[in-house]
Amino acid sequence: MIEVKFYGLIRLESGIKSLHVEAASMKELYLLLESKHPTLAFDELKKSIVLVNGKRAGMNARLCHGDVVQFLSPSA
Repeated sequence: MIEVKFYGLIRLESGIKSLHVEAASMKELYLLLESKHPTLAFDELKKSIVLVNGKRAGMNARLCHGDVVQFLSPSA
């Protein structure tokens, strides 16, 4: 299980503070979030600063059970 946290405008616009999901990669996570939560658009998530366990992560990053992914809007 991956914990996903949202900050800044992403949290305000979606109304979602955090989620727990299953995903093996960031790409899979983006697609999962967009399909299950329409307020979390792929294009908007791609513009955000993304951290996995406190370190910057890109689209190709692998995810493991227990990871914490944080999406921060650029203005945060």
